[in-house]
Amino acid sequence: MTNRVGAVLVALALIVGGCTPSSVSPSSDAGASPSPTHSASAPTEAGASNVPVVSGAPSSSATTGLAAGAPCPTVGERLKNDVGWLECRWVAQQQRHYVQLLGTPQPPGFTATQAPLSTCRLQGAPIRDGAIAFPASAERIPQQGRVSVALIPIDFSDAPGVESPSAIIDPIIANVNDWLRHFSNGKMEYLWQTSDSWIRASKPSTEYVWDHPGNDTGGPAPGAVPVTPREAINIGQDLLTDADAHFDYTGVKVVFFIYPTGIVNIWDAMTTWAWANTNEGKINYQINATGAWLYRGTGTPWAWFIHENLHPHGLAGHAPNDGSPFGIMTNESNFALQAWDTLILGWDVPGQFFCASRNALKSADVVLSPIDRTEQGTKAILVKLSDYEVLVVESRRRSDWSGSPNRGQPVGAAFPKGFYGLLVYKVNLLNRSNRVWEPWAYKWTGDSKAFAYYIPNRSVTHEMVSGQVEGFSWIDSGYVTYLGETLVTDGVAISLIASGDVDTVRVAPASP
Repeated sequence: MTNRVGAVLVALALIVGGCTPSSVSPSSDAGASPSPTHSASAPTEAGASNVPVVSGAPSSSATTGLAAGAPCPTVGERLKNDVGWLECRWVAQQQRHYVQLLGTPQPPGFTATQAPLSTCRLQGAPIRDGAIAFPASAERIPQQGRVSVALIPIDFSDAPGVESPSAIIDPIIANVNDWLRHFSNGKMEYLWQTSDSWIRASKPSTEYVWDHPGNDTGGPAPGAVPVTPREAINIGQDLLTDADAHFDYTGVKVVFFIYPTGIVNIWDAMTTWAWANTNEGKINYQINATGAWLYRGTGTPWAWFIHENLHPHGLAGHAPNDGSPFGIMTNESNFALQAWDTLILGWDVPGQFFCASRNALKSADVVLSPIDRTEQGTKAILVKLSDYEVLVVESRRRSDWSGSPNRGQPVGAAFPKGFYGLLVYKVNLLNRSNRVWEPWAYKWTGDSKAFAYYIPNRSVTHEMVSGQVEGFSWIDSGYVTYLGETLVTDGVAISLIASGDVDTVRVAPASP
């Protein structure tokens, strides 16, 4: 057994008479057919309208002579030019135009904030699943420093390991390390203990079947032997005992049992907080284990592992809009940690978030770095509405953590080619619920029981965006604000005035 420790911004000028989406739908990696269109209702507040878009200095294509701002036929299409790429995107008034991207995006730096971040970092009591406001509890697993993790490869007499355990384990360790380095801003790391060889369980795989309570994940796998599921605490105790001679459990806070990818009898991926007796004494730990469900082709074990661990790290998660493909705590097809969760965990660094109070808000143009990209910069705008409410504005893109097959995502997962825009959500700490599946944007009623929920832009009409997302065949773009559009909510006007590799957002008091 081996132990391993481990923009240039070119603003887009809207061109009247450009292509409309009636003839061509947004493209995705899978080349989907035309999608349904949301029917927009009247704006819910005055002042929601399209805004002029600042003209930049467009670069022409080396091969076609096209420039940023020119109409384009297919969202996601890219043309090479002397600066980088022209990418086709949806913009205001249901048009598709090229925007200029650099060959290598440049970090935009930080925009000076209007109020101390403490103004916007609301504090509040947790709910059953964990924290919905700062601070998160460190009672189970701390959010700072080094955390000991054991990745234990287990095979069975009726499901022997064929591939090397490292083929499964190495990508998990590499991706989790990268993710923590970026999203915790280096404030937390995992120290890994693992094995290069399979450790044979003392019983056949049928003795380690666990059923996820209240969650129908679609199993069992074809050919699975019908059995009565066991409790996770008992399964964990058995497997820890089987591996005890190979591992030192001193200080271990997280255990991840890795089964062979050909496992059949074990469907659900096991996860819970438990305790066990070991040669090193009693431990309290987060128990995770793979299963056929995680190996089914659309699963990403390392992202699921992070999601499940963030609960004992203190997060309630599962909001805004549980199941939506916009964050790792709502749907692991997207790997990004959203701004509010970052604040709860205390993983932010100076300048990462622009904060203002609605009562003292002055018009400001804030350059946002997409939270999906591994770079430093201002990542979100927060506007405090009251002692228990705050608006959060994020820039989003298909990028490092939301559409990269190199991270183990199926092609087209999370965000398809050409996807971008602003997401706006509201945090209301008087709401004591999470795990709320919100309606499609065009059916939104203006309220939610969840502690965080997206605000749709009801002043515009968008087509749905096709994408291979866990549980969905469409991404609801009714919650997205495109270039040239303004969303008005709670007395605040949020306008996307320039876009390329990064977004320039104008946040201002809404007109009376």
